[in-house]
Amino acid sequence: MSTFNLCPTRDSEVLNFWTQRAHLQRAASEALADYCESLMYC
Repeated sequence: MSTFNLCPTRDSEVLNFWTQRAHLQRAASEALADYCESLMYC
């Protein structure tokens, strides 16, 4: 991870953007799965 300190600021911003995007997509998919399970149990 220390090699990222050598990258330009723009590259770091892009990397952070995709990291956050992947995290949000995973959280959304988990929330959707929980919602579907709750519908099946109703």
